[in-house]
Amino acid sequence: SPLKAQYVVVRSGNRASSWFVSEAALLRLNPNFRTIAYTEGGRVMRRFSARTWHDIYPPERLRIA
Repeated sequence: SPLKAQYVVVRSGNRASSWFVSEAALLRLNPNFRTIAYTEGGRVMRRFSARTWHDIYPPERLRIA
């Protein structure tokens, strides 16, 4: 059976490097990361023109698997 997606909710002080070895790894699982941040429930929390993996915002949800 396919693996179930796993997510983490960003907390204050978290770094993307806690879950991803590179920005490319983050983008593989979160292809909209550069332009959209999602809430824990999967709704759009914030939109961006562009951002890097150093710009994560609580309580943003990121897919980690």
